[in-house]
Amino acid sequence: MLEILFKAKRKDNGEWIDGYYCQLPKMSLGGTIVANGEMCAEDVGDYIIEIKYKQHNNFSNGFPLEVVESELHEIDPETICQYTGLKDKNGEKVFIGDIIRCTKGCTHKVIWMKEYAGTFIGGMPAVYLSGLNKGYAWTGEEEIVGNIFDNPERLKEGGSNGKTD
Repeated sequence: MLEILFKAKRKDNGEWIDGYYCQLPKMSLGGTIVANGEMCAEDVGDYIIEIKYKQHNNFSNGFPLEVVESELHEIDPETICQYTGLKDKNGEKVFIGDIIRCTKGCTHKVIWMKEYAGTFIGGMPAVYLSGLNKGYAWTGEEEIVGNIFDNPERLKEGGSNGKTD
């Protein structure tokens, strides 16, 4: 099952955070305004909920106790990127907007085309890399070399033309 995760830059320090995306009324708002079952507060922010796991060894009978904690971070909505379900050759999660060096040495932007959502190739979700044919088969030997927000110049390295098809 595909894990639905997002990453984005935090508003407070500009660092990347990944977790679960949500929109909530800003903390400064005294209450939630709802009309016809829809939240319509004017002061709504974009957030990522970061999940943290901790192991404690002081649980009885040798069974470790797992504690789940979460933190809420306000994010820049212009930087939201969804997890593709794929990992690169180093085990790093691949998100839409990442820049990948393919097996031929070219760099490409990871894109997700809505008309192909839910398509699987060889058991893997069909993600697309700019400048390559639609339906590029992910080999697992690709490597993340940056992203379009922090390193857009990397698209020009390795011969990619940066097209988005």
